[in-house]
Amino acid sequence: MNIGIFEKEHFEVAYPMLRICDKPEHQLTVFVDEATYERLLDLLGDDFKRYQWVVQQNNVSNRQFVSSIHDVCKKNKIEILFLNTVSNNYIFYALLAKRLPLTKVIVTIHDANNFFRSTFSVNVRRSIRHVGKKLLDRYTYAYNTLGDSVREYLIKSIGVKKKVYCIPGAVYEVNPGKIKDLSSGEQLKIVVPGTIDKRRRDYDFVFSLMKRINEHHLPVHIVLLGTANDEYGENILKQSEEYSTNHKNITYYSGKLVNQEEYDRQLRDCHFIFIPSVIKTMISDNIEETYGLTKSSGNIYDAVKHGKPMIIPAALKINTNLETGVMKYDNLDQLVELLKTMILRNENYNQLSAKARINSEAYTIERCRNRISELL
Repeated sequence: MNIGIFEKEHFEVAYPMLRICDKPEHQLTVFVDEATYERLLDLLGDDFKRYQWVVQQNNVSNRQFVSSIHDVCKKNKIEILFLNTVSNNYIFYALLAKRLPLTKVIVTIHDANNFFRSTFSVNVRRSIRHVGKKLLDRYTYAYNTLGDSVREYLIKSIGVKKKVYCIPGAVYEVNPGKIKDLSSGEQLKIVVPGTIDKRRRDYDFVFSLMKRINEHHLPVHIVLLGTANDEYGENILKQSEEYSTNHKNITYYSGKLVNQEEYDRQLRDCHFIFIPSVIKTMISDNIEETYGLTKSSGNIYDAVKHGKPMIIPAALKINTNLETGVMKYDNLDQLVELLKTMILRNENYNQLSAKARINSEAYTIERCRNRISELL
């Protein structure tokens, strides 16, 4: 089978899809821009040679690139084309799907309300995007989501009639070296992964937690595993720098990005992945999304990939098969007390960590393939 995978924004989503679709009888063609190509090379190592790459150069327009996708799909007789992230130029991709009647075009939905509940607007560009989404919906063969709860929302709340698959945003590649138990008296290492973005995570809560950690003299180290992409992010990094002049229990990163090796090392070596997620957010076109319901948090799949327990707000909905490897909090006081318990009774952490690893085993490559066995 010939399969195409398109991705220009979320390389971390393309990676598991490549692993899942990579079977001996399949030929994979990957459509990416230069930045995504570079990040995937870091993740894939020598395995990148297994795939055909079509890379959009910086001087190539989106219209031209979509046209080249069409030509390559025709030439390679692509049977399935996964459009992993479409956040602009919807009309281009709708026309692409229309012009590929023999190809099953499957669109991954990141923001359910933005795609299905958009409306006409006095803003011309927004109205054009609305029309493009409706056309893409018309010519799409099926949909994909990253989380089970979003899939359920599409079917039950939106009323999507087309097939909706769920291909997780990570695969668990078993490695005994990832196991990190907590020893008595050891410093608890907590990582907050992801770009510093107030639309996605509550960093004010993180700093409030750090203040309380210091007041209670808790042996906890926080890693802000992401860089800034706007003024808010720069202010958080400045706050981190000021904090670090008097405290040694924080790690943060400046620059344009955290390289993949360092990103994976920090996640591999931590005890908890902390997701201080906002619940209600607006990512695009002032359309409200709810994390865990209409939109999945990619950080959950950082935890899945590395088999790590998570710290999350109680209001954040996650896949039910991950619940036993999670520490939930309703407020700051409760989280501080939970951390105290983990530090004083390290066996509690080790039991939670073991459950998280078991939960991640539901996301091995083979088990993820079984989710879409009818396709592959």
